[in-house]
Order: sequence, then C-alpha cells, then structure tokens
Amino acid sequence: SASGKIALLLPESKTARYETQDRPLFEAKVKALCSKCEVLYSNADQDSAKQQSQAEAALTNGAKVLVLDPVDGAAAATIVTQAKAKKPTDFVASAPMNTGRGSAFNVTLAQKAGASVHNPFLIEQLLLGSIKQIKIDYALP
Repeated sequence: SASGKIALLLPESKTARYETQDRPLFEAKVKALCSKCEVLYSNADQDSAKQQSQAEAALTNGAKVLVLDPVDGAAAATIVTQAKAKKPTDFVASAPMNTGRGSAFNVTLAQKAGASVHNPFLIEQLLLGSIKQIKIDYALP
C-alpha cells in the first residue's frame, strides 16, 4: 500500500471555501486514494513570506508532493524552484509532466490576469497523478 506526505498549501482563510470545501474535500480524496498518505496542511493568511516558510517546512518534514495555491504567483516561483531542487534523485525524468514542470505551469497560470483555477476535476487528476508518481519514484505497489 502506498504512503507518503502530501503538503496542501492554501493562500488564506478569509475565503470560507478554502476551509469548508477545498481542504476537507482534498483530505478526503487523499484518504480514499491513499489511506497511508499524510496531508500536511498549511494556510498562509495572505502572507507570501509565511507561505514560503510553510513550503520549506513541508519539504523538510518529508513532503514528496506540494499542492500549492499561491498567495502571490511571482513569489511562488521560489517555492517551485526549491521543490524541484529537493526532488528524489531517482525521479523519472522521461515522464511527460513531472512535479516541477506541473508546478511551474500552475504558477504561470496563476499569474494570468483574472486567473482563478478551482476545477474539482483538475484537482482530482493532479492528485491522482501525484500519487502515481510517488508510487513510481519510490517503487511502491
């Protein structure tokens, strides 16, 4: 059975949806797909420096996947760079979309004027892809 740590980094709590929908739905989906996976949750309270620290802490605490809804698209680029630097040495470079490229794409998308991506199907597919990649990276069944 697969296991691992997945960090969920949300930007703020003023928008009720993050705490009442996004977080519980995400955690439930992780539990359903990977009962031994642990979600490391953080909320940045609209502070990009705080989100940076939270991402660093998640990586230090063993998160293999970062699910990032950035406070600031530009500041998120640093988080992506650090996450890419900490990827496992046996990371499958030939994969069509790896974690680093996927994160960079999401940062670029978030920087577009008026962009707001809250698509449950997309979130589910990203989560499924992340769990699949964890299994591949660590030779898990």
